[in-house]
Amino acid sequence: MSFDFDYPAEDVFYTFRDKTKEFAKHIPNVTEVKIKERKKLDESKVSLSTVWKGFGNIPLVVRSIVKPEMTSWTEDDIWDEERLIMTWKCEPFYFKEFFTCHGKWTFKDVGEEQAKVKLEGILKVYIPSFPGVPDSVAQTAGGIIEKVIFKYLEPNLQATIDAIKEVLVYK
Repeated sequence: MSFDFDYPAEDVFYTFRDKTKEFAKHIPNVTEVKIKERKKLDESKVSLSTVWKGFGNIPLVVRSIVKPEMTSWTEDDIWDEERLIMTWKCEPFYFKEFFTCHGKWTFKDVGEEQAKVKLEGILKVYIPSFPGVPDSVAQTAGGIIEKVIFKYLEPNLQATIDAIKEVLVYK
């Protein structure tokens, strides 16, 4: 997935990294963001750990397993200022053993005052078994949960991009 900005890549990069709490207020299904830790790793890299709390409409078929309060996660990022790349890893508070989610954002200038921001990543939910649930049902639930996440992911990503653009306007 890629997104276009009418700002230099460096401006988008730093807004994305340094204004998380400001733009997160405008993302549907996100109720709160907390900066857990921020540290300089070297001359060009910053580590940022954030806690995201969300909510959403959970489909009936998985509602007995996944509750709205379970849609919170920690995101650990490495922001490379020299290469304008951010690598990330998300870990939910619940069902960590069933969930894999990681990737990177790349920020590139494509013209004067124009940038393209590209998102690449992997999101996989695999539930081989779950106490009290037949294995075949548990394994099917992983695919259903992935579909639900993807259903919210695209509009939330677009809302994130729109919110970053709004913050850039007032920069």
